[in-house]
Amino acid sequence: MVNGEKIGEGNNLETTLTEIGVHKLTVNYRIGKGRYHREVDVYTYVTKRLSFHITPEQNLCGRVAIGITQHLPNGGKIGPGYSKATVQEICTADGRKTATAANIEVNFFSQTPKLEVELIEPREVKDDSRTRFCVLIFFCIGGSPGSQIAAAQLYETYTYEGEALNQLKAGTYRSGACEITIH
Repeated sequence: MVNGEKIGEGNNLETTLTEIGVHKLTVNYRIGKGRYHREVDVYTYVTKRLSFHITPEQNLCGRVAIGITQHLPNGGKIGPGYSKATVQEICTADGRKTATAANIEVNFFSQTPKLEVELIEPREVKDDSRTRFCVLIFFCIGGSPGSQIAAAQLYETYTYEGEALNQLKAGTYRSGACEITIH
């Protein structure tokens, strides 16, 4: 069953999930005389390329990075995910006012996501499976193995609610000082 609806029976059952999101896959099976029941969450997503332009509302000089958190309709969240590719120097006092990142792949688990974009002071941390999982499944861009980016300090957060990204259609969307372009 998927989301409580029976999809078939047999040993070689195949199905296609056409809606992005988190789906409950339920399997009842037998091995010998034993009967078993398993439930797992299946995450289906669409990958979009995003570019970011953030002109901070406060005065900043130094290294910054961009992070993303996606809130799922079932109450869960993925992220925050930070990438070494977004680390850069900006200084609002000398003309380097905008933090930018181009063509970052992001996996969306809802057509109408609540998305939070963070501008942070980055610090490098040792890799661990919890951080790697969130980054790899959601914020898909490289970085050297063995380390990840974490927030040493949060400068600003920008929120995109529900329909704010127009069903993830290509276009440019603004929340305060943050502009996202979906390619």
